[in-house]
Amino acid sequence: MTTNNAMYRNLENLLINLSTDSDNLTHYYLGLDCQDKEAELTDLAERIESEIIIQLKECIESDSFLTIETSYLELIREYKTKFEDFPAARFEEILLILGLISSLKNNLDEELDLTAEMDISKYSLINFNANKFGTDIYHYDDIEDSNNSFVFFNFEKTDDILEYFHNIDLVIQSELIIQLISKIGGEELLLPPKFYALISSETADNEAKSKAYIAINLIIAGKTFHVPYEYSKNMSLNSLRKLSAENNYHQFKDILTILSEYNAQNDILDKFIRLYHVIENFMFKSPLVGLERKQNGTPFSFRDFQRIHSNISRSELESLKKLMSSVFPHVQQNGITFGNYIFQKFTEIITTRALITEINFNQLISYLGLEKKSGGNMEFTDILQSNIHKIYSEILYAIRCSVVHNKESEFHLTHDILLSHSIINNATQILLEEFLIPTMEEIIIFLLTENENDIVWFSNNSLMLW
Repeated sequence: MTTNNAMYRNLENLLINLSTDSDNLTHYYLGLDCQDKEAELTDLAERIESEIIIQLKECIESDSFLTIETSYLELIREYKTKFEDFPAARFEEILLILGLISSLKNNLDEELDLTAEMDISKYSLINFNANKFGTDIYHYDDIEDSNNSFVFFNFEKTDDILEYFHNIDLVIQSELIIQLISKIGGEELLLPPKFYALISSETADNEAKSKAYIAINLIIAGKTFHVPYEYSKNMSLNSLRKLSAENNYHQFKDILTILSEYNAQNDILDKFIRLYHVIENFMFKSPLVGLERKQNGTPFSFRDFQRIHSNISRSELESLKKLMSSVFPHVQQNGITFGNYIFQKFTEIITTRALITEINFNQLISYLGLEKKSGGNMEFTDILQSNIHKIYSEILYAIRCSVVHNKESEFHLTHDILLSHSIINNATQILLEEFLIPTMEEIIIFLLTENENDIVWFSNNSLMLW
C-alpha cells in the first residue's frame, strides 16, 4: 500500500458518508420531519463536499499533503453537535485523523514521499476491552528497532490525544503516525471509547504480553499504569469527642503527622496503610503504657523493654488482638461498645445492606487464609459478637499483609483485584470502604481523644529506667 493510500483512504470514506454522496443521507433526511433541520443537514453535507472532500481528492491525485484548516475541525464538530445520531458517522475518528495529519506535517524534517510503499501489516491496533489505565496517551519510538515502538491512547480523550501530537517537543517518526492513521476509520474496526495500542503485529497477538510491555514503559517514564481508586470521604466519626487544650497531645506528634499524611492521600490503599501505621504504633505503645502505669513513676529495667519488644515482634497479630481487646469494651457512643458497634457495622454490609454477598465474603476470607481453630476456612457464620475483636484483628492484619507483601504464594491486593476480581468482584473494595477504614478511624480517634486513657496515653512526661 502506498503512503498516500494509508493516509487518505479511510478519511475519504468517512467524509463521503457525511456528504451529499452518502447512501445514508436521504433516509436520515426524510426522518427529520423539520424543515430547519433538513436545511441544516443539507448545508453541512454540501460543505463537507466543497470544503474538505474536493481538497482531499486533489491531494490524493497529486500525491501531496492535505493542509488541515481549522475550519475543517470546526465543521466536523458542528455536524456532530447537530446530528450526532447520523448513521455510521464516526466524527471522533475523523477528528483524530485530521489532527494526526496536521501533526505529521508540522513534525516533518524533510519532505515525505507519498508514493512510497508502506507495509501497514507491520503494526496492529488492539483494544483492551474493559481495561482502564492511569495514563491516557503515551508513545515510545525506538529508532533502531521499530518493532519496539508503540502508541497507547484512550479514545475517550480525543482532545488530549490531539494536544499530545501537537506538542512542539514531540519526537516521533512519521511512519508511526502514518501507521496509526491507517488503522483509524477502517471498515473492519470501529473505535468505541476504550484504550487502544498501536503495536507491532507480533506482539499484538498476545494481549497480556502487549499490556505488560506498555506497562513497563509507562513505569520507567514515571507514569502510572493502574487506575488509583479514590477514597475521598472525610473522617468517619459517629461520635464527636471533646478535645481539651490541657491534654498532652504532643506525645502523639508522630501519629498526628501520619494522620495528616492520611488526609493528604487520595488512593484507598495508601490511606488504609497510613491508618494501619497508626494502629501499629499503638500496638507497640500500649504494652509500654501498661508497664509505665503499673510502675506508677518508679524505674523499670531495660530487660522489661526487651521482653515487651520480643513479645510484640514474635506475633504482630496477637499484639493487634490484645490492643483490640482493650478497645472493644469501651463505649463508642450512646452506651454502645466498640465491640457491638463494629459487629453491627460488619453484619450490616453483608446482610442488611447486602453490599457484599455472603459467598463472595467467604471466598475473600479464603483468599486471605483465615481459618477456624477447628480447621477449615472461616466463614461469615463463624463471626459472632463474642469473637468479633479477634476476627476483626485477623481480617485487618490479613488485608495489611495482602497490600504490603508480594509473595507468589499469597493473595496480593492490587487495584485490579480491589475493583474487579474475576470471582469476588469488588468485595475487597467494599470491605475497605464501608467497614475497615471507617472503623479504624473511629478506633484511632477514640484512642487519641478519650481523656488520657490507660491504653495508649503515658501518665508521665518521661520513663525512668535503671
